[in-house]
Amino acid sequence: MFARILVGYDGSECSQRALDVAVKMVEENRASVITVAHVYHLPSMVLSQGYAIPESFVKEFDEQAKAMTSEALTRIAHLPESHAVTLNGTPYQAILEYADENGSDLIIIGSRGLGGFREMMLGSVSHRIVQHAKIPVMVVK
Repeated sequence: MFARILVGYDGSECSQRALDVAVKMVEENRASVITVAHVYHLPSMVLSQGYAIPESFVKEFDEQAKAMTSEALTRIAHLPESHAVTLNGTPYQAILEYADENGSDLIIIGSRGLGGFREMMLGSVSHRIVQHAKIPVMVVK
């Protein structure tokens, strides 16, 4: 079975269902540990223009990320050794790097997140994770 499950979480309905699936897997096999990863990404449009990012803008992103992580933590609080992390970067890359660096053996993600127009234009996070992951990936609808 899987010992270290990484769940990509953005608060969307699909990511909530992905977390529910992970929780059920852990409850059925107490040896598993869940890490919930919320990734926030400062818009590249802001960064590529060479402008300084206002501190208030960064603070708002940070607060939203902490709220999302806190939300996930309340959903897994009853599970021993499970935790949540906040990552900064391109979502699919951050999730894959975290999985690789921390010995995850399964990634569970929702089929659709909160990506909107950006996701449509660049390809979905879930698709990129499936294409580039070195470990099994479960995509939840």
